[in-house]
Formats: sequence, C-alpha cells, structure tokens
Amino acid sequence: MQIEEINKLLWQHDLMGTCCNQIAGMENEYWACADGIAKLLQSGTDFEQAIHTTFDESFWEDCLKSSPRQDRLQALLDHVKLQQGAL
Repeated sequence: MQIEEINKLLWQHDLMGTCCNQIAGMENEYWACADGIAKLLQSGTDFEQAIHTTFDESFWEDCLKSSPRQDRLQALLDHVKLQQGAL
C-alpha cells in the first residue's frame, strides 16, 4: 500500500476525530502517520499493527482503543478488507 493511499484512508476515516475530513485543505492532516505506517508495512508489519504502533507513537499509547476511535479504526479496516476482496 502506497503512502498516498494510506493518507487518503486516514483522512477519510479521521481516526482521531479531528474533523479534518470536513475542512478544505486538511487532506494531509495524517501524512506523518501515513508515512510511518507505510514504512512499517515495508518492513513486514501487518496493517492493523502498523496503525496502532504509529498512532501510539504519534499521539499516546492505546489512543485508538477507546470509543469512538476504535469504531473508526474498525470501519477503516473493513473498508480495506472490502477493497482487497474486490481485487
């Protein structure tokens, strides 16, 4: 998965609830996280773990384990699984 695709997914699903996906010009709000996830994927880390690791380092430990962040993460993972199934 390329960094641009990861960035778009993170922006669309706005895991941290910043509302960046509702504000023009905020499409790169999660670019640094997308970069970190892409690097972990290249090293063989699984997608979900790469997300958790990157967000824990970028924000705080277990930041995605509370609701509604957990729900947003699950929606993103479901979206990716659905896309991969269509390939």
